[in-house]
Parts: sequence; structure tokens; C-alpha cells
Amino acid sequence: MKKASLTYIVIFMTVLVSSCGKDLKEQDADNKYEAIKSELAVEGTSYSIDASQQDVRIKIVSNSYWSATTPSDWLHLDRSRGKGDGMLSVQADINSSTTAERHAVVIVSDGIKTINITITQAPDTEEPVEPVIEKLSVSESLLHFGYNGGSSEVAVSSNVDWTVSSNAQWCAARNNTSTVFVNAGINKSYSPRSATITVKGLTLSTTIMVNQAAIEEPTLGALAVSNITKTSADCQFTYNSSDLEIQKSGVCYSSLVNNPTTSNSCVYSTTSSYSGTSTHRLPVLNENTVYYVRPYVTTSVGTTYGETKQFTTLKTNSPDEGDNPTPTY
Repeated sequence: MKKASLTYIVIFMTVLVSSCGKDLKEQDADNKYEAIKSELAVEGTSYSIDASQQDVRIKIVSNSYWSATTPSDWLHLDRSRGKGDGMLSVQADINSSTTAERHAVVIVSDGIKTINITITQAPDTEEPVEPVIEKLSVSESLLHFGYNGGSSEVAVSSNVDWTVSSNAQWCAARNNTSTVFVNAGINKSYSPRSATITVKGLTLSTTIMVNQAAIEEPTLGALAVSNITKTSADCQFTYNSSDLEIQKSGVCYSSLVNNPTTSNSCVYSTTSSYSGTSTHRLPVLNENTVYYVRPYVTTSVGTTYGETKQFTTLKTNSPDEGDNPTPTY
């Protein structure tokens, strides 16, 4: 019984070896098997690369399993084995040497045939790039404009690209090749104003200050009050304007407000002159009353007031100004 079992085992092993052999051998015309011939090949066995970090792709042709290795520490394989045709990627590190090239080998084998692939990397011969020292300056850092505005150009010296901006709408600034073009609008006010223009490079920046004068406010002479009666008084003053025409001149008055404005009672006349004399009568006043009166002129920009004067109207039974009653004895 033991002898029969041993016979079966021998037969089974013989069949198994024969079956595996079919994977390793090929059948000839006489139904005999021979060892498969290695067809391992690579597209190239020598590669030359520059000093930069890069990938070398090697095409492998094979009819069986194959392995890939390298003893170099500056080459890195994307895989260590494969089957059949395939692509092996080899990454090379940067060669930091500036004088010596280096060599390494990639070994590809299918157990029957071994192929050595040589990779030669050149030294880093490129000239080191000098760091850029940024430069940025302007030919003028302060600009002045009159109230009526205008334009100006400021030269910019820089070895990098730059931008320009303004913090005020009335003061426009733009990049005009190698200059900053500045345009200031009309200052329609009695107050001067300023703006800041910023020229900015990569890390540096500089500024241009822009100052603009105001329109010169008209000047008013002292107010003279005369011919005071119980219900009226005459007022007169002079005015002068150097920049804008006077559109209106007059006097505002009140018995309640110490510094009256045009929102209180007023008398005025229209004009279109730069200087002159303005004369007005204050009508319908209350007798024996203290009045505050102030001269003013109006231009296209606004209203300018002079100094306030105070007077008191006459009371009943008192002679009017100019009267000279005959005394009674």
C-alpha cells in the first residue's frame, strides 16, 4: 500500500515540473522543449545630462520579468522590477559641483542577461546669478499747483517695474514710461489742499507730496452805518476779489443774532465785478432797538462775511438824525 502511494507522488511531481517547464521553454517541431532565449534590450545604454535635476526615461524591451538597480545615491528609480516591455524613469539630483562631472550606472537584468546603462551628469558651469539690488527714486518729491490746477511730470529712476497711485481724486497720477504724470484739478474752495502720490517697486516705495493753493477769498472793508432813524439806517462797505467775480454784495442784519448770516434778514444787489463799493438801506426797523449788521459778498465758491457792527435805532419823541430842533427857553 505504501508502495502504491509513493508511485502516485512521483507521477504527480513529474507532471508538475513538466507543466512549469512550459512557461520556461518553448516547444520545437519534435515536441521537445528548449530554454527561452532572453530578449532583454534597452533603448540606449549611455545618457548625458546637464547639472539640473531631471528625469531620464529608459525604454525597456523584454519577454520576461526584469529588475533594475543602481548603486548611486544621486540617482533614484521609480521602480525596481517589471514584466515585459516598459518604461523606467530615473531621476537625477542637481550636480552642485562646478568643476567635475559624475557618472553612475543603472543595472537592468532578467536573470539571464544583464545590461549596464551609464548616466553622465555635467558640472554646474552656469555663472551664479547676482541678486538684484532694487533701486527706486524720483526727481522731485514736492509739487505745487495754483488753485486753477495744471499738470507736471516727475522722472522715475528704477531698475525694477513700478506702479503709481494717488490718495486724492482731485490729483490724478499715472505711469508714463519712465515718469509719473500728475494732473491737478481746479480747487474750488477757499482752503488749500494736499495729496500724496506713492511710487512703489518690488519692496521699495517713495512718495511725491502735492500741494495746491486755494482760491483767494475776497476782502471786505469796514462797514459804515449812517443816517440812523427810528425805522431805517444806511450801510456801506468796499470789497475786492483777485480770483473770482463778485456775484452778489449785501448786508445781513438781526436784532437777535450777534453775527447774522444770509439766513437772517438781508438786503443785497447783484453785480459782476471784482471790486467796488456796496451801499444799502436797512428798511422797516423797530425803533429804539439794538441791531447787529454784517456785510457779505458771494462768488461761485461761496459767501464771505465782513466784521459785524452794532447800532441802535432812535426812539419815539427823539429827534431823527439830521434834525436840529429849535431849543425852547
